[in-house]
Amino acid sequence: ACNYVIVENTYNSFFEPLEIDAIDFVSGKTIGRFKRNNFVIIRNNFIAYPTNLTVMRFCAQISNIDISAKINIFAQQMPILLQGDEKQKKTMQELVEKIELGERYIFAPKDSVVNDITHLDIREPFICKDLYDCKDRTINQLLTLLGINNENVNKESGISPSEVNGNDELVNLSADIYASARENAVAELKEKFDIDITFSDRYAKNIEMGDNEDVTVYDND
Repeated sequence: ACNYVIVENTYNSFFEPLEIDAIDFVSGKTIGRFKRNNFVIIRNNFIAYPTNLTVMRFCAQISNIDISAKINIFAQQMPILLQGDEKQKKTMQELVEKIELGERYIFAPKDSVVNDITHLDIREPFICKDLYDCKDRTINQLLTLLGINNENVNKESGISPSEVNGNDELVNLSADIYASARENAVAELKEKFDIDITFSDRYAKNIEMGDNEDVTVYDND
């Protein structure tokens, strides 16, 4: 197995390469140039879309959610607008300092300026919980697309059996897409080079045995 670079202008009508330069994974050196009947491309999926691009896209979404959550937390520290005249300024500052220091009881005489102070809260609504819920859903979507069972990632009460079954169907569908692409590659290897090779879907076998933790999704034997 090796990496490859498509020789310029060597596509068929389906944009499949007809000639490639094989590249060694470790050294990065060119192994040689091969025509279509002398190589087999093991695709990641039917459209040969790289998994790392999907992961990077979801990582960007998750990062944006984290940044939004931090901004929302910081926004809770925004000042409160206090209205009053210049004579009341010092008193208001002293009261705010006592509040920030956590003083539990603040005494104010009946005729103090406190009675004349009005305030306006300009802080943003606190939505961190919603943001982190969105983050969890985004992570679960990524796991589903990778064909990784994630029904127990968030062990919340109230998840119905139909929801669990629906999640399992999507996970299995994604897993089958990855497996089918590799099965097709194995069949092509057998046909072209007459080698004794089989495809083993270890992830599916672990699911059948009820063990779906810490498993490699796919492997070629």
